[in-house]
Amino acid sequence: MFSFDISNLATTLKETSFQSSLINRFFKSSATYNSLLLKNTPTKFIKLDKAGRIFRSDRSLFIRSISIYFENPDKKTESLKVSIMNQKGELIDSPGTRQGHGDRVVFFPESFSSQFEIKYSGIGIRPKATKIEVFGLDFESIEKQRTTIARFFDAAFQVERELAKASTEIETLSSKYSELKENIERDTNLLTVATAELEEKQNKISELVEQSFELSNNIKLQRDSLKGIAETEIQKNNNIEQLDKKTQVLNIEIADRQRELSAIINDRNLISDEYKDYVREGKSQSRIYGIYLAASLAIAIIALSLLYTGAKDLLVHPFEDAQGVFASFILRLPFAAVMSGTLLASLALARFMFRRILSINEERLTLAKLLILAKETVFSTAEATNISADEKFRTRVEVKLEMLKAYLANSLGNFSIKLAPNADDKNVDSGQATDQKDATTVESAGIDKSDALKKIEPSV
Repeated sequence: MFSFDISNLATTLKETSFQSSLINRFFKSSATYNSLLLKNTPTKFIKLDKAGRIFRSDRSLFIRSISIYFENPDKKTESLKVSIMNQKGELIDSPGTRQGHGDRVVFFPESFSSQFEIKYSGIGIRPKATKIEVFGLDFESIEKQRTTIARFFDAAFQVERELAKASTEIETLSSKYSELKENIERDTNLLTVATAELEEKQNKISELVEQSFELSNNIKLQRDSLKGIAETEIQKNNNIEQLDKKTQVLNIEIADRQRELSAIINDRNLISDEYKDYVREGKSQSRIYGIYLAASLAIAIIALSLLYTGAKDLLVHPFEDAQGVFASFILRLPFAAVMSGTLLASLALARFMFRRILSINEERLTLAKLLILAKETVFSTAEATNISADEKFRTRVEVKLEMLKAYLANSLGNFSIKLAPNADDKNVDSGQATDQKDATTVESAGIDKSDALKKIEPSV
């Protein structure tokens, strides 16, 4: 293997690297700007000159970087330039990279020069610098590296010699590597064949395992199917029992409904279906008028209580003389007048609403009498006669219409109502059913026939 010590070579190369140092001491400028170069000088804020400021040295130095510290490095430092004097004595803008580092801006000229210039070409307020640091190498530092450079060349010669030895050893190792590669390929082929046989056997085992899983799953599915069939049979039996119970209950309910239906058919005390909507509408109107009546009475009670309270205060309050009594009375007159008007209006509205409620109830009662008398007239006159159901139905309808016509004459005036000349059997049957369901008697309503007829005659 290699006889050369790599660690010694690394140490030598590391020692030959040139470390830049602070070289501010070699540069001079004006008294104001010299304070920026001094390391231990207290920080001052110095505005950079737009005309440019030269920093000179009495020798040529290698300038690696120039760091300028600012009070606010992010404010108007874009127009800052650093120029380096070349060998011809011309100032050339630094071609180095400009970087911002927190509170400073760094330029990297990386060239030999004896002076440089800092110039601000911006518009407006000039940035304030606090310190300038110049890093690089002087020739004294380069002289100190002479021995290290010589060692570097010796190390390079040793590296070249060791590389020749390494090349010979690499050729030997390459031949051995080829032999090992052939052996590995042969063993790899054998391993591939064995792996293929093993995979084939594993595939057969996997197929057998899958077949066993399928058989076990089929057995499980059949067990579950049998279990489901048994549960279904149990559920069917339970459903049959429940249906039998429900059938018995429904039969009982049907018998009850049939008895109720027979009672309804035989009951002639029911109010006619034609009257139900009128009754419902009358109740709704009465409820609305009742709300208005209650509101009117409440307002009247409040107004009355306010009048009573004012009168009580006027009577109880101690006055010094009659003039005070008269003044208090005069002051209360507008309020008393308003409250009195409110009281009278509320009472008038309540009286009107009360009369409307009585009128609605009276109309409902009158209409009920008309319908009941119309039904009773037909039934009482058709008893023990051979009048057909069609004639009985048409007669009942005609009597109702005539009574309603006389009842509504005041509101609608004279008008005529005509029945169809022929009625279908379906209408006859439905009229007969309605007749049986809605028939009521004067006796069940608690109305005497003669009194009812006397009350109806004037309106007719």
